[in-house]
Amino acid sequence: MMDHEKNWPLQAILDEVSDARTALLVADDGLVTQWAGAGLDRDEADRAAAVASSAKGACAAMAAVFAGVEAASLQDVVVRTADNGYILLTPTGRNSTLAVHAGPGVRLEQLAYVVRDQIGRLAGKTMAARVRTGDARS
Repeated sequence: MMDHEKNWPLQAILDEVSDARTALLVADDGLVTQWAGAGLDRDEADRAAAVASSAKGACAAMAAVFAGVEAASLQDVVVRTADNGYILLTPTGRNSTLAVHAGPGVRLEQLAYVVRDQIGRLAGKTMAARVRTGDARS
């Protein structure tokens, strides 16, 4: 399990937003760098991070096709499930994306506001993911 000192920015989101359940900080290469919330072990967090990264990439590609441009930047991706609530993907602007799962009772506008506020307060600090190179030793 992650050290509380490292995941406090994510826990702060869960504490502030009613029905927010799990938060993951995902590097652009699909690896989980932090997570908070009940119910996910390391393997599940890794799997969720890989899917979140793929979903972000797919949505950016789709936005580019629809806009008729080479590449598109995303602000948020919202997934509404049939019965388990919402997933909000928000790029941090620093080689990572914040993914939050919330139950069906969440106020989506509050969740988006709190996530953006937390990203803004921590810009360049905890929310930044180190860019990985092909050499695993670097």
